[in-house]
Amino acid sequence: MRTEDFKHVITEWLIQGPPNTLEREISIPLESNLIITITGGRRTGKTYLLFNIINKLIKENKANIRNIIC
Repeated sequence: MRTEDFKHVITEWLIQGPPNTLEREISIPLESNLIITITGGRRTGKTYLLFNIINKLIKENKANIRNIIC
């Protein structure tokens, strides 16, 4: 990919934001000082779990979308 392609993808992300997701029963400790690893098989919802966390951080004003992607 070219640099322009990355800029385009990041710009789209900042404008549109992460997709809406449904709450899951699993919770990730966001207040931890440890590095959290999310593992699992293909197509099991890892990415949407991260989108859920991003939406939660933005909703609770704990993070700005620019700080998440950049």
